[in-house]
Formats: sequence, C-alpha cells, structure tokens
Amino acid sequence: MFPFSVTFTSQIKTTISIVNKSKCLAYLNNYIEKHEGEDIFISENKIFFKPKFRFFGSGWHKFSNIEKGQFVLTDNKLLFKCYMYRLLIITTVLALYMGYSTKEVFVGVFFFLALGGGNWIINLIKFKRMTSELAIGLSNL
Repeated sequence: MFPFSVTFTSQIKTTISIVNKSKCLAYLNNYIEKHEGEDIFISENKIFFKPKFRFFGSGWHKFSNIEKGQFVLTDNKLLFKCYMYRLLIITTVLALYMGYSTKEVFVGVFFFLALGGGNWIINLIKFKRMTSELAIGLSNL
C-alpha cells in the first residue's frame, strides 16, 4: 500500500555482472549491519532485513522508522523497498490521545498530519538519498 510501503530506485553507472554481484551484496550487507539491521537474509539478488527495534531514542538510526526493508539488485539499478506501518500505528495512537485529551477533533487531525506527515516526508528524503549514495558506492566497486 503506497503511503506505508515505499520503493526507491537509483541507477548504478556500471552493469552488475554475476562475478560483481557477490561484492555488491556484501557491500549492501555491511551497510545494513553498520546501521543496526538484523535478521538479514540474502537470496540470489535480494537482501531482506529487519531493523533493530528501539522504542526510545530510535529517531537517529537509519532504519528506525521501518519494520522491514529489502534491497534488490538488477543489471544497472538498485531498488530499496521499505514498510512503514509502525509510523501509521504510532501517529494514529498519539493523534487519538491528543484529540481525546483536548476534546477537539481538529487537534487530533493536526497531530496526525504533523507527526505522521512530517516523519513520512523526512523518511522519503532520507531513503531516496540513501539509495542514491549506495548506488554511487556500488558503481565504484
């Protein structure tokens, strides 16, 4: 579903051969481990992972706002797909609480749009930039 599962694509300047694919997957695996990814599963040209869950202080970690992610390597593209359902659940609960505590529906809607929308936009920018940087790094291998 679009707003909560998002896909980013970046061009890799070189074509990934079968020989080079293992280096590229190792590069992505190291990047995921560096940014506290867990449960990493590598298949033919895909890497699936889940980030380490932290309830408090998780905003500074690269993958803190997603439940799971996946990298896919094609001939000259890097695809990153992430799922952000936790963002929907947490912002909905906070918005309902704020709306209920103030007895104003507008306050709840405002908190949902501010918290959920703001975090969603920040994640879009962060992951698009990350995908572009990883594609540049894969091009230089």
